[in-house]
Amino acid sequence: MQGKEPLEIVGDIYRVAMPGEGWEQALEDLADMAGAGGVSLVLAIPRLHMVSVVSPRSDPEVIDDFCRFWHRKDITRNAMLAAPERQLMSLKDIGRERFLKSEFYNEFWKGSGHTAERLAANLVNREGRFASIGLHARRQDEDISPDMWDAFLAMIPHLQRAVEIRCQLRQAELERQLAQQVAQVEGKGKAALLVGAGGHLLASNAAAEGLFSRGDAIGVRHGLLTCRTPAETERLTRLIENCGADAGMRRRGGSLNLRTESGGTLQIRVLPAPPGSLSPDFGDLLMPGAVALVLIDDPAARMAEALVFLRDRFGLTPAESRVALELLRGDGRNAVAQRLGISPATVRSHMMHLFEKTGMTRQAELVRLLALEGLPLDLPPPSPPHEE
Repeated sequence: MQGKEPLEIVGDIYRVAMPGEGWEQALEDLADMAGAGGVSLVLAIPRLHMVSVVSPRSDPEVIDDFCRFWHRKDITRNAMLAAPERQLMSLKDIGRERFLKSEFYNEFWKGSGHTAERLAANLVNREGRFASIGLHARRQDEDISPDMWDAFLAMIPHLQRAVEIRCQLRQAELERQLAQQVAQVEGKGKAALLVGAGGHLLASNAAAEGLFSRGDAIGVRHGLLTCRTPAETERLTRLIENCGADAGMRRRGGSLNLRTESGGTLQIRVLPAPPGSLSPDFGDLLMPGAVALVLIDDPAARMAEALVFLRDRFGLTPAESRVALELLRGDGRNAVAQRLGISPATVRSHMMHLFEKTGMTRQAELVRLLALEGLPLDLPPPSPPHEE
């Protein structure tokens, strides 16, 4: 059979991975080289029932019907989802007789133009994302030849790396966009996420990763944002969906407060992501464009960070640090005393220590110094310290 040499096809696979375009021809060349009748690349987020297929020799109507409905009836689906990446599987491994008796085969696949016999392997099967590639036997053969098996097996590692390269490039672009959007909405210092349809996490900053590692109030499960209770998860997902293009004029997002196990509150703000954040390509479903920007403020954590900073920078005690932070809010010493639940005399005593440790002599100078250190002005009222 005439066609491209294997090394040419390998080179084409990596070339199309960079822009994410041109996969149809590369897949056709692969099918010809392996002696297959057809080839299909299936991309999916199973939990959201989202499916996309690149299959250059298939009837477009067949592909549309599969993505719209029949993928849910495919009895090979669970076997593929359970298989590790790169493991080559035939219909025998999945269950030939069961497949041939299934509704999926008799009502749909039998008329698709493809034979039942095929080889398939997962390229991605992790974090709620799934990609598999399959070669279909030719109709005149209706069987998998050893040459087809060997040729496909040799190509699987390259196909997987190409998909990973494309996903890594898209991930880098998402992270760049996240940083840019956070700067535009004054979200510096807050946990920030770019989220796709259904609450699918696409990118997160270091502060968000810290929240997830705590496993308190909000986290990620199978690639999806989750809260402590199903009701909270549903509310957050609904706010994210309200930012999608399908929401039309209702693209507005919203706010949500979540209680932490320590009794604090996470303040969540959901904003629509700018449209067209990523140009679509073959991996659009594995790394979809962002629907929403999610900002999470953890006032208690920011307070703790501020107290540590003041201790390390000026040698302040926790009580002195709380007075310093309250002075940043303004309103005078009596207001500071009232908010902290201490006497004005105690505030004056702490201020004398603050002047001594910072080298300042007046309250205005002290406030200016603290402001120049970048301490936030919107910290929550701290817990009252003990009188000293």
